[in-house]
Amino acid sequence: MPRSAITILMLLLTLLSPASGFDSYWHSEASRRVGDEFGFSEDARKIMQLGNFSPDFFGPVADFAKIRLPGNAADSMSQYEQQNAQSRQAAIFLHFDNLSGALDANQKFDFLFQQLLHNTQTALANFGKLQGVDDRTRKTLILITLGASLHAVQDFYSHSDWVHQDFSKFPASTPSATPASTSASSKTIATPSFAAGASVPLAQTSSGLEGLVPSQSAALQPTPAQGAQSSVRAPTWFEYRDKMGDPARWPFQIKTGLYPPQPGVLLSHTHMNHDNSRLIYKEYETPGQPVVDQAQYHMAGAVPAHQNDPASAAAHQTYAFNTAVAASSEWVRKIEENADARAAIAMAKTWSLKPKEPKLLKELDAGLAAQMALSCAAGKWDGEDPPGDRGVLCKTIVDQTASPSSATSAANIEAIITGAVTRVAFPLALKYTGKFWDVHRQYHILDALTQGIASPGGKYSFTVPAKNP
Repeated sequence: MPRSAITILMLLLTLLSPASGFDSYWHSEASRRVGDEFGFSEDARKIMQLGNFSPDFFGPVADFAKIRLPGNAADSMSQYEQQNAQSRQAAIFLHFDNLSGALDANQKFDFLFQQLLHNTQTALANFGKLQGVDDRTRKTLILITLGASLHAVQDFYSHSDWVHQDFSKFPASTPSATPASTSASSKTIATPSFAAGASVPLAQTSSGLEGLVPSQSAALQPTPAQGAQSSVRAPTWFEYRDKMGDPARWPFQIKTGLYPPQPGVLLSHTHMNHDNSRLIYKEYETPGQPVVDQAQYHMAGAVPAHQNDPASAAAHQTYAFNTAVAASSEWVRKIEENADARAAIAMAKTWSLKPKEPKLLKELDAGLAAQMALSCAAGKWDGEDPPGDRGVLCKTIVDQTASPSSATSAANIEAIITGAVTRVAFPLALKYTGKFWDVHRQYHILDALTQGIASPGGKYSFTVPAKNP
């Protein structure tokens, strides 16, 4: 990579360190909190975060970004997509979207959760014992796989109406299923009553809900949002399942948005998702592709949004985010019920690139820079018009109008450098990310995660794959 491009990338990543507040948009932030909770090293956590981006990198973010990227960057993205067609086909199934209208029953959601859990445990166990590869490849596979799996779990709480349910209305006396997990969460799931309140505190309280979120996750503080509801969450799918039993018998039917969204469809991905903090999305399915406030579709649940009320929209999205964070931590604990998968995670989570892997460290930094540039170009960093400094940075990528004369603040300096990455260094950055992208094509990570879930025709299969003899 030319020295100027390396300089741009390294300066960009320095400015976008955690201290500067640009860790990532909410998917990556949820994964960061999980990494911190489970004792991941900084490098291992960042690799997991990059893996968490892969279902979007091989899917919608890349597609939307190409519309706005300059010619050479868009061409590089198109070529890369062609080289990774198989990963792109699998990535479609890792968002809990209502593909072809087929995700229409609670038991189908349950199948996706159970099959994804099995696939993740199997893939991690296999990668942990993989022969004929070096140690760094093995650790990369484990961390990227874990991150991609977490993306799917997080998307359930973002793309469905789960947080629109009023859990306080459901009978606490309904027989619960036998907990399948021995984690702290499932041991105490019978202690609180969802009928006593519509939401679950993030941290321990004196209200009889102790243990629903384990003590080690007390550091998982909510993102800033106005109002008292910023510190609460809904129960997770598995918490509610342990209490209420067979999802087919639940007193409500979960819905998720139709994807790709179609004109005139009420329950579309555009209307239903909680991906950004303002609940404002571009309606690609509408003529003219207007950017529209979608709060009217989120006026339900314990923390409802209201039209023309940004604070309520932020609180509602934070409620979904908090639930996704708790579900992500729960997901890792469930994965670790498989001893081989647990050993694989333990092997990889303390990996540090700084002492012995300077080239891999540069590849990781380049990958994170490409992730940020693509997300901003796609309008997917924190929506089409992110708040605060994030908005300054992303607007520069879209408009490509930054100049040194406008560098009057740290945010503007970041924007200038980010714009330079997009215009000058992005095609090289894409190639320079090396191992962290290439493992997808070489080891079919996303295919492994979607076994029994995906079909060649782009529809859910809902079929448990046959075991090899």
